[in-house]
Amino acid sequence: MSRLAAGDAAFVWSLIEDFGDDLASVARSTIIAAGRREVLAEPGRVEALVLDIALCLFDHAGAWDAAGGALPWVWARRAIDRIVWADLGHRCVELDDAVVAHERAGPAAVVHDPGHGMVDLADADGRIARLVEAIALVGSERDAAVHTEYRIQHASGDPSPANTVADTFGLQAANVRQIDARMRRKLRTLAESDHAFAEIGDLRWLA
Repeated sequence: MSRLAAGDAAFVWSLIEDFGDDLASVARSTIIAAGRREVLAEPGRVEALVLDIALCLFDHAGAWDAAGGALPWVWARRAIDRIVWADLGHRCVELDDAVVAHERAGPAAVVHDPGHGMVDLADADGRIARLVEAIALVGSERDAAVHTEYRIQHASGDPSPANTVADTFGLQAANVRQIDARMRRKLRTLAESDHAFAEIGDLRWLA
């Protein structure tokens, strides 16, 4: 935590490596408390929240005092709960099979859809290929799809990209903006902490 408090973002990944199971347990506990057990079955959802929680601890590391005796993820539980609740989108109704299937199919249709030009651009520009790889690495399937579609709609001049994407994925516009902001933050952190992805740090996509 002292390295995180010093602003060393690379240690976010060390925190996940060493204490990922503990962070995942906190995420699952909050999900269950929110009455959203179905989320636990979504591929990659808890793993994505583990990264969110680690980033949350990075933000609050400077205020944590080891002498207090509480583990960081216990001490920051309220902040962590807010992160998880924001990801859940406060949806407490069951989704029908068609909506679930649509959301899970999102990344194949959005992140890798030649119709959006991502594959063509990736073939022509190594930075875009690395960006596509990074998006899949830092986000759940749903978040990657929402983020990618939002950035594309935004870049194409859609006056209300959040509303457009919200309609597509059955979310609220505010949730779409939160997911996009979170994904861009994760991508910037990855670019800063992993030299293999440093080249994506200057892309306007992350601005």
